[in-house]
Amino acid sequence: MGSIVAKKLLEADKLKHFFACLLIVLISSLWLPIFQAVILAITTGYLKELWDEQYGSGFCWYDMMANGIGTCVGLGFYFWLI
Repeated sequence: MGSIVAKKLLEADKLKHFFACLLIVLISSLWLPIFQAVILAITTGYLKELWDEQYGSGFCWYDMMANGIGTCVGLGFYFWLI
């Protein structure tokens, strides 16, 4: 089971979600408190999935997982850098 999830998260689309959320956290934390930067990343990822549900390939929980992991890694980098 774990290898299936890991394989899924290494797909190109999931990596885009991961890095997008990571960058949203790091870049927006330059202007926003870190809590708001995290909320912005999570909200952006969720809204993207809602868009995909209506107009794209459909809602994907693996995309949401990649968003969450990217947000957490961005948060980790933030605290490592300050």
